[in-house]
Amino acid sequence: TTSALPGHDEQQAGQLRERITPRRANYVSADSPDTGARRRFFTKNLEQVQGDERDAIILSIGYGKAANGRLSMSFGPLNNDGGERRLNVAITRARQSMTVVSSFTHHDFDPGKLKNTRNRGPELLRAFLEYCSHGGDLQRTGTARTDWNLNGFEQQVLATLEAANVPVTPQWGVSGYRIDFALGHPERPGQMILAVETDGERYHSAPSARDRDRLRQAHLERLGWRFHRIWAADWFTNPNTEIDRLLAVWRDAVRQADETPADPTPTPAPAAPPSPAAATRRPRPALPAADRIGDYSEADLLALASWLLSDGFQLDRDTRITQAITELGFKKRGRVIVERLTHAFEQAQHTADREPQQ
Repeated sequence: TTSALPGHDEQQAGQLRERITPRRANYVSADSPDTGARRRFFTKNLEQVQGDERDAIILSIGYGKAANGRLSMSFGPLNNDGGERRLNVAITRARQSMTVVSSFTHHDFDPGKLKNTRNRGPELLRAFLEYCSHGGDLQRTGTARTDWNLNGFEQQVLATLEAANVPVTPQWGVSGYRIDFALGHPERPGQMILAVETDGERYHSAPSARDRDRLRQAHLERLGWRFHRIWAADWFTNPNTEIDRLLAVWRDAVRQADETPADPTPTPAPAAPPSPAAATRRPRPALPAADRIGDYSEADLLALASWLLSDGFQLDRDTRITQAITELGFKKRGRVIVERLTHAFEQAQHTADREPQQ
């Protein structure tokens, strides 16, 4: 087991190390001379953990809320250029399992404040905590866009919500879709409780577009989203009535959120490989057609592993090996196959860790 502490202050890592060291006396094997250097227990902060991997990682988030109960968007090195890459290194250290310890959740991140941060590190930390809270379900992890372009009708809706002090984020992304407006909880603005949709030009463009919109809403409702639609004709005919309806639905959603847990404890489950359509990998390397793992060179397997890792998803090693076996067309999962692919992924991950900060 390995414990890693992200934080810009080595003092925090030192304090954690002081607490853990006396307790490790009962687990001599973790520090035995017979234990390989890459299997021993360690405690490191974010800047030092690069290149290290263990079967299990305990990731402690060394930040907390202010005295007023609000979460600052200051996360040390994550706010610097390349901070998102530092975070990526930290959360890909585990081969089999990762335990995340944090005094706050993704609901404590205010999307409005995230929009004003210069770098993507804080937003990716929020998304990672949401991913963890959903038991590794990528479909339920939301993302905020900063490049949205609203038409006149949508701008009116946004201005009305902001004037009413409703936490609102335009173009909230979830499960490969975009929601026109995601409305948050007034005390936990990062907890999205209502999806508001408008009938823009695309909605009326073709019957197929309307069919896709219905399927999209049904899919998101299965993920727990509640929807409210605003028709442009009704908005311009009687805006006060539409505003009152919208605010009433939002307040009801707040009440329901207060009566139910924000994040029910998820049932642990192995992460499923993302669909090919969802991946954003580099071009697939040209590999020879072969029936045996022995027919592939180390360079072939390294190229395959590097390509699979380029999708950016945070998946465990076993899932990555399953992906590679599928790509190679093997029907069985033999010992030699797993050993060679494990070695290839270790090399590919170390190479990725050493790439310059973006």
